[in-house]
Amino acid sequence: MPQKQGLIILLSLFVALLAACGSSDSSSSNNDDNRYKEVKNADNLGDCSDENEGDSVYVASEKMYVTCLNGFWSEFTPPDTDTSAGKLNIYVAADDTIPSLSKLISCTYSYDGWLVFVASLNSYMLCEDYEWVEYKPKSSSSGDVESSDDNESYSEESSSSRRAQSSSSHVMTRDEILGPCTMANNGAVAMDSLDEIRVSGTDYYICRSGLWISADTYDMNTHGWSDTTDGAFREGMWSTFIFNPVSEECVTEEDSYTYQVYVYDRGWRVAKRDELCYGKACTAMTGGESIVWNGRTYVCSDTAWRQENVYGMDKSSFFASDVDYGSLTDARDGQVYKTVKIGTQVWMAENLNYADSLEDVVLQDGASFCYDDDSDNCAVGGRFYRWAAAMGLLSKYNNSRADTTLLKSSNHRGLCPEGWHIPDTTEWNTLIATVGKGNAHTLKTTGAWLFYADSINAATNTTGFSAAPMGTNSTSGVNSQILFCSTYQTDYDEFRYFSLSYSSNQLYSGSRDKEYPCFIRCLQDAASSQPEPDDPIDTDDSGETENN
Repeated sequence: MPQKQGLIILLSLFVALLAACGSSDSSSSNNDDNRYKEVKNADNLGDCSDENEGDSVYVASEKMYVTCLNGFWSEFTPPDTDTSAGKLNIYVAADDTIPSLSKLISCTYSYDGWLVFVASLNSYMLCEDYEWVEYKPKSSSSGDVESSDDNESYSEESSSSRRAQSSSSHVMTRDEILGPCTMANNGAVAMDSLDEIRVSGTDYYICRSGLWISADTYDMNTHGWSDTTDGAFREGMWSTFIFNPVSEECVTEEDSYTYQVYVYDRGWRVAKRDELCYGKACTAMTGGESIVWNGRTYVCSDTAWRQENVYGMDKSSFFASDVDYGSLTDARDGQVYKTVKIGTQVWMAENLNYADSLEDVVLQDGASFCYDDDSDNCAVGGRFYRWAAAMGLLSKYNNSRADTTLLKSSNHRGLCPEGWHIPDTTEWNTLIATVGKGNAHTLKTTGAWLFYADSINAATNTTGFSAAPMGTNSTSGVNSQILFCSTYQTDYDEFRYFSLSYSSNQLYSGSRDKEYPCFIRCLQDAASSQPEPDDPIDTDDSGETENN
């Protein structure tokens, strides 16, 4: 008999022996005894080739045992692991031990009578009359090994239909439950209507390369689909579509969808809710493309729509086209800022960007910085300042209270240009009262703030205040928040801030430690205010002087 045919029969015989010992509940299969190599799922099996011919593997996700034979992976039923883990209880000295049938040499005259132990099968093979025959050892006083003539039923059918025929209690294989899985019906889907296999969450299985593999919702929804145009949307065929829209402004035709929606992106994947909302997919092939939705610009990056970074926007877009702006030239460095009148107050309509650390020692040692340490970002959105620096004080006042000889009760200039000052809490509250509580959208520049929910009013910038979401420090809050300085100290090491957020309709306040950075919006001194006397000189312990 040719060697390969003999191996096929021997493997089939082994399957029969295993089935005779099997449990009636296929869902209880496991690899607890670690007799078999284990892979996570069927995709990890690889091809069945000459190199792994005869190897047996446990597929964990399928709770299924398979063996490689004649170029196909075929399911088999192992012995019940609850009964001695299926291992032989009788030890017999063998002439050789091999890991699997693939290592079994030809049974020739030279090896006649040789006994070989096959580790992967946990059984003995005897070379007899030019064929390998399975032997079951028996204990006897002489220690002889006797041939096993029982349990020899087997079949020489295709790899997908080799099934043991045993009179003992038999575990149903997937082919027996669902029908044969062959190359002829590769890709077919079958339902385990009685839930006998108990592996698939959908109760459906798909035929792949000779094995029935559990079909997930993706398999069921996209079964039979072929490649198509990049970015194309398509409705699935199985799971119900539940749409949670980004906004009522979404342009998707969700009312027409009954099943889950997919998009083609070098293969089919579930469409993201923002893709459905914007009506355009962001795929691997459309990276760098941009769209405008609800007044905001989104850029396709890493297969996700991301709002354009505010620091990458044109600064001129922050200002309202229908507002009459004034201007302020800072005599210290020549920078020009837009100003705007809101009620009785005149505000800078952009954030301060003063950085002369030679002229003002309070700006040394990291007291002021740009987003991402890039000076171009300061030109767009202004600078971050730690509280003491913003007030024109030495850094030690980030950890100690500044008294009224250093911090004026009103019109405290701080780092502002001459004739302008850092607003106190009363002045911030005046701004809130002027625009109306809950009307923070009138202070926000358009097109820059992240969308949060329909309940948050879209930015209009009708006041011209032109607050853009420049972030709360050098690494976070960009496009979602901005935090402004005030003169008020809530504690020796904390200050009162005022903030705008993408998730709030309020210009709200809170307390942060003085080391936490804030942006400066200078307020023009009232026309009736009297000139302040020269700023007091503060001397620190090292003898350095500070001018406010």
